[in-house]
Amino acid sequence: PHVARPDHLHALPLLHVQPTRPERWLSWAGWFDAHGLDAPAAARGVTFNSYALVIHAALLGEGVALGWSPLVDELVASGQLVKLVDAPVVTSRGYFLVRPPQRPEPDATHVFRRWLLDACAPA
Repeated sequence: PHVARPDHLHALPLLHVQPTRPERWLSWAGWFDAHGLDAPAAARGVTFNSYALVIHAALLGEGVALGWSPLVDELVASGQLVKLVDAPVVTSRGYFLVRPPQRPEPDATHVFRRWLLDACAPA
């Protein structure tokens, strides 16, 4: 299925995640807001306490999930999931490796940082 415009998602069941730290997750309300749209008044669909369960439900055809690119790209490429709207939302949320700048970087930290950067580099 293809959704011609983001506002067409209002008619579909949306799969939600109930995270322990909501400020760290993009919700459907945030997604609609990022596209300048009003979120549906009632949360249609199902809420899960795990993002993995949200993706599993999407794989079973239970509704539409927000897909975080690094986690679902292979599922989209293989045809197991379908990108309904080509309108990504870029946020400042992410994972960060932080270390004190005033100390020299230990060898083990340097090796880990290089590995992490290589592993996360775009293919």
